[in-house]
Amino acid sequence: MSRTRMRLSLLGILAAGILGMGLFAYARRGSDAGPLVLRAQRVERELPRAGRMRTLTQYQGRQVVSVLDAAYGSGGRHRLAYRTPPLDGVLCIANPPHLWRLDPGRDLLEEDGCPAPEVEQPDPDLLLANYDARLLGQGRVAGRRVNRVVMLRRHAPGIARRLWLDQETGLPLRTEEYGARGNLVASTEYLTVSFGPPQAALFARPEAPGVRVAFAKQEQSHAHGNSDDGPPRAALPRYVPTGYRQEHSRTFTCFCGCGQPALHTCYEDGLESLSLFECSHETEQMSNSAVSSFGQDNVASRVHQGHTFVAVGRVAPRELEQMLQSIP
Repeated sequence: MSRTRMRLSLLGILAAGILGMGLFAYARRGSDAGPLVLRAQRVERELPRAGRMRTLTQYQGRQVVSVLDAAYGSGGRHRLAYRTPPLDGVLCIANPPHLWRLDPGRDLLEEDGCPAPEVEQPDPDLLLANYDARLLGQGRVAGRRVNRVVMLRRHAPGIARRLWLDQETGLPLRTEEYGARGNLVASTEYLTVSFGPPQAALFARPEAPGVRVAFAKQEQSHAHGNSDDGPPRAALPRYVPTGYRQEHSRTFTCFCGCGQPALHTCYEDGLESLSLFECSHETEQMSNSAVSSFGQDNVASRVHQGHTFVAVGRVAPRELEQMLQSIP
């Protein structure tokens, strides 16, 4: 590379860094939006609605953009009907305690269990202790007026979420989620939205004559990781990333195909979750499945004392590794 090109490259990097610091400082100057975010969490759980959405998600190890029709009812009920490849035809319905996923491309209907909505209640104090929510201005999404909010991590650099909150209802009409490296990892945006209870029939078990039906063993909860019927384990990790606290542990049939019980321990920071999976033998399948669903940057694995441990979360990869290495 010539000296001129090198100087230009260095100037470009310096300018990008200065711009990034400027945007970060601008976000810090915004007014406190904590009450708006807490309201949005409640509204997102409780407000009946329907609409067409565009999402960016992880699927089979890559990011895909999908358009889908969504309906949300009371009591944790929702229905997602995908309209574009590669997920076109896939139908997901949650009607606690039931969860169904119909995949016509695989000729398969999966039946699983999902927790009651009261089990998943967020902790407002925990959220505000770990994130600084700032109001940046106004805008429009799906033809509606919104407040633009950014959520900054308190214990690590960077932005965690960008939110566009409906001024009338408080509902997040657009959401962008960012990883530890500052990369966009997921997004959701309403293209159209209407409010009111959807028809109850939308949340019924899908009618799919002739397809294969697969039943998943429902997870069994254990407060704070105390499990008598789960797999034998050494101990919980001594290190957990700052801001996260342990919420629960659940046993389930390991998805590596061994048919044995595995353990899922969940940690929360008020906004994000961090999961620790343990299988009672050595396997690469658990790690591969996690990478396919969440991306390589959000997954770390370790084989320890004949058990496989997989950590999944949107924290720096070194923190996931440190968490696994702290398991005695």
